[in-house]
Amino acid sequence: MKLVNWKNNNSVFDILDNFDGYFNHFIDTNYDYGRRNISINQNDKAYLLNIEIPGFDKSEIDITVEEDILSVVGKNSDVDNDMNYIRKSINRSFYLPEDSKADKINAKVKNGILEIEIPKLKKIKNNIKKIQVN
Repeated sequence: MKLVNWKNNNSVFDILDNFDGYFNHFIDTNYDYGRRNISINQNDKAYLLNIEIPGFDKSEIDITVEEDILSVVGKNSDVDNDMNYIRKSINRSFYLPEDSKADKINAKVKNGILEIEIPKLKKIKNNIKKIQVN
C-alpha cells in the first residue's frame, strides 16, 4: 500500500495559492515555449553540439562567434492549413571552451537537427627534463 499526503482544500486561500500551479499546468500542456533539445558531447578531436530545429532551413539559421561566445539564431515564418500565421524562432548562446578553434567551426542541418562541430586545439606535450643540482 502506498501512502500519499493529503491536504484538505476547504479554504478559498488554498485555491488562490494553487491558482498559479493550475495555470502553469494548462500552459505547459498546451503550448511549446520553443524549448529545444540540445546535446553536447566531445571526443578527442572536437566538441559536438546537436540542436533540434524542426521546420528550419539552413538559410534561416545564423551562427556567429563573438568574444568566445557561439550564438545560434533562427527565424522562420509559416502559414498552417487553417491560414494561421505561425512564427518560430530560436536564440541560444554557448561559451566556447578555451581549447577550441573558433575559426574552424563546421555546421550542417540534417533531418531537423543542427549539428555543430567545434574542433579542439592540439595538446602540446610538455617535455619536462629534470636537471640535477650539483
